[in-house]
Amino acid sequence: MEPIFYSYVRAVEFEGRYPNGEGNWGVTNKRLSHMEGFPTSPDEFMIPVREDGSFGPTPISLRTSFWPNRNRFYRRIRSADAAARLLYGRKLLGISKACLPLFTNWIEAPDGVISMPSENDVASPDSHAILLFDYLRLQGETVNGEDDALHFVFQNSWGEDWGKDGYGLLPFAYYNRYVFEHWLEYHDSQLKLFQMKQLKKNWWFWQARDEFDRRLYAYEVGEPHGERLGWAFIVETEDAIEVEELFVAPGSRGTGIGGELANLVVKLALAKKMPIRLWIGFADHKSESPQSANAIPHIAKRLGVQFQLSTVPWAAYYATSEHQGSPEPIEPKYFPGRPKATMGSLIALAASVGVAVSNTTPSKLYTGISAHAEVGNKVALTQNSNSVLKPSSTVGTKREWILGMHPGSMVMSPDFDEPLPEDFWLGES
Repeated sequence: MEPIFYSYVRAVEFEGRYPNGEGNWGVTNKRLSHMEGFPTSPDEFMIPVREDGSFGPTPISLRTSFWPNRNRFYRRIRSADAAARLLYGRKLLGISKACLPLFTNWIEAPDGVISMPSENDVASPDSHAILLFDYLRLQGETVNGEDDALHFVFQNSWGEDWGKDGYGLLPFAYYNRYVFEHWLEYHDSQLKLFQMKQLKKNWWFWQARDEFDRRLYAYEVGEPHGERLGWAFIVETEDAIEVEELFVAPGSRGTGIGGELANLVVKLALAKKMPIRLWIGFADHKSESPQSANAIPHIAKRLGVQFQLSTVPWAAYYATSEHQGSPEPIEPKYFPGRPKATMGSLIALAASVGVAVSNTTPSKLYTGISAHAEVGNKVALTQNSNSVLKPSSTVGTKREWILGMHPGSMVMSPDFDEPLPEDFWLGES
């Protein structure tokens, strides 16, 4: 049987579901990528699969060997516009896997073009993960709203018979309504004006700027080039200090690291004179990670935030210091299944609810998407020499939300290069 990726097996182990677990949360990969690192190439180290379909554990001896590949920072991608700006600006072959629910209309999506689900489409109990590559505008489609015609080009994992040689198109509207997890990671070379300072033994603070000139902050516990025990990642927005992640490695929990990280975030917010917002993803929901869920109220109390009902699809819990709320997390109205859906499970679902599925092979309406195409290249798909889809470059001309990604258009704030006061670095302000 075909071997499987090291990163998948390691994530299942880390979530405590090996050897019987299926699927894993996207943030687990980012946490592992920050704490341990992964092989440079996904297929550089594969885990053999036995004849019965089971697979062995990952070798413990390998984990420290990937430390040079670790990321420096990761954060959520919260909207289709943000994902498109990152695809446009980074010129990368994919940025990360987007996790989203599936409906039975995915089975026979004509040429891989996903439509918004209708009342006749049945939702799968499992979710799915897809890799976004580019975005484009469908030609000839009625545009009732801003993102009706805009679609992401994505790679599916259901084989080349699905969609167009295994690729499809996802509406921006589908992304904004349904994507519940999508993370972007940064390595040192992708952070601008990175500055790091030691607060005390094994405790570090760093700040940097991202590609949109926003301030990023982090408090970390461990050695810069050694073991990482815990971290808090913060994004400064126009009106708040937003905690994207506050995580303590399983072996270091119960040692006070989480509480001290929260205290440092509070000092940062006081120094910036800004409120705190805390976002918690579905991977840390009590049904998925009871240990993490038990710590959430205590961390929230240290941060001085109270819980409100999360109204966004990409966070299970939301807490802020701006409004009175509940000291306990408020359960979300919707909880997505862990990403693990397969075409087989979706077809079985359709059969169980009486949704008809034909046996016809998906047609080959258009050509032009290549597995080796680079993001940023023009994507012109054709049918009988007639253009079916416009190049992605027309999107940037049509919509001005790509502002800031064009060379020479970025404006630095006047105090950008001014050093922070010593008491700020020491966490005393």
